[in-house]
Amino acid sequence: MMNYRISKYNPKYRDEHGIYTRDEWTSISDVGEYFDGYEVTMEEYLDTKNRYVKAIDIILDYLKISYLYIMELEKYENDITNTSNDFYINIISAKLPDVIINKINELGLYID
Repeated sequence: MMNYRISKYNPKYRDEHGIYTRDEWTSISDVGEYFDGYEVTMEEYLDTKNRYVKAIDIILDYLKISYLYIMELEKYENDITNTSNDFYINIISAKLPDVIINKINELGLYID
């Protein structure tokens, strides 16, 4: 099995320790803020989220997985939402062929 990480972050901006060195938006709370001289819009945020969904669809189609189910769902008292501010998706699967990785890259996402 392989462990893949899908992200919007270009690996060329990682240092020798794998740490991403650019200041980029990371969550919905950044909409309206400025990064690298441009304002993050709701449209950009939603487009990025949709590209992640498309990447998952590509992988599920390749693996011939027609549905997913939740094995464990936890709800903590007073917890309204629990979000991650990093825009990474981790996938463990059989080795993905280059054609699948290339399709994900064509979405403007990176897989490593």
